[in-house]
Amino acid sequence: MEGDYVFPELYVKGEKGDVCANVDLENKSFELGWGDLCKVIYEEGWGRVVSPEGRALKTFLVTRGERGVYVREGSELRLVEVSGREVYLLAKECEAVEEGSRIAHVTSAKGESRWVRAGVRGVIAHIAWIPGKPEKYIYVIAEKGELLTKR
Repeated sequence: MEGDYVFPELYVKGEKGDVCANVDLENKSFELGWGDLCKVIYEEGWGRVVSPEGRALKTFLVTRGERGVYVREGSELRLVEVSGREVYLLAKECEAVEEGSRIAHVTSAKGESRWVRAGVRGVIAHIAWIPGKPEKYIYVIAEKGELLTKR
């Protein structure tokens, strides 16, 4: 796990924007400034790229600092809900997880404590925040997401 949190960015194929990204799958890298994946508002973008059934609606790239995860349109995604009175997100975007990996810790309204596990092996492609009480997040885990580094 990393120290300071770096806010993620979302780039979507077929969107228009001032900042775009190019992905080079052969070299497992991405470059910002040009390309066919353009930046959208992260908090609003997950509804554009993830279906409620857990499928990628469009090809997208999520970056966090020097790392990125690339997900192809049509890919199956695992949606893991995390909610409670207090929620501590342990795993972040662009991190690989194993089936039993702890991704969050939750304290319920009754004061009960529990771990939330990934449930699948893959890469965290997005974390959506759903406003309200109790706190609620949706982890989007891509089993076939590709980890990339920034060029």
